[in-house]
Amino acid sequence: MSRRRKGKVLVLNGDWRPWKLITWRKAITAVYLDKVIVVEEYEDWEVRSPTTAIKVPAVVVLKEFVNHRFHLQNCRENILARDNYTCQYCGKSAGELGIRKRDLEVDHVLPESRGGAWAWENLVTSCGNCNRAKSNRTPDEAGMTLSRRPFKPKSVNPLEFWLKDTRKHDSWYDYCQWLETEDD
Repeated sequence: MSRRRKGKVLVLNGDWRPWKLITWRKAITAVYLDKVIVVEEYEDWEVRSPTTAIKVPAVVVLKEFVNHRFHLQNCRENILARDNYTCQYCGKSAGELGIRKRDLEVDHVLPESRGGAWAWENLVTSCGNCNRAKSNRTPDEAGMTLSRRPFKPKSVNPLEFWLKDTRKHDSWYDYCQWLETEDD
């Protein structure tokens, strides 16, 4: 990982299932507050103070189980992840378009100015060119078709989305396999 300061740490709940991602700074704080146990570390990454050096955790587990229901927010980041960082009009991914994932846009299928809501079922990922071509019209009016209808994900765990767009420590796969097979 080239930019270590942006590294994330996978937090496992007390039942050892993935719970959320946190910053490495929060993870180190949780270790010192004795709230978590370090399970895996980044082998080649440590942080130092004048008197101490500590390896940055890659995976930690909470000492106590947290009973928490996830509510998946329909925010920009989750809309892009739901659509797999792919324009729902032209079908091209951010990589195919030669842009960063964060440069993709969120488009209202029914424009806001015409009563379209900020809702899962009315928001799609769009590249800038398609968003401008569609403008303040519906896809039908603009002569454009959606790759798939926008939908509210059935998932209750936002990790399924976050893990699509983050650099993962190799050990994360051991703890996140259930995310890929649970609904099959």
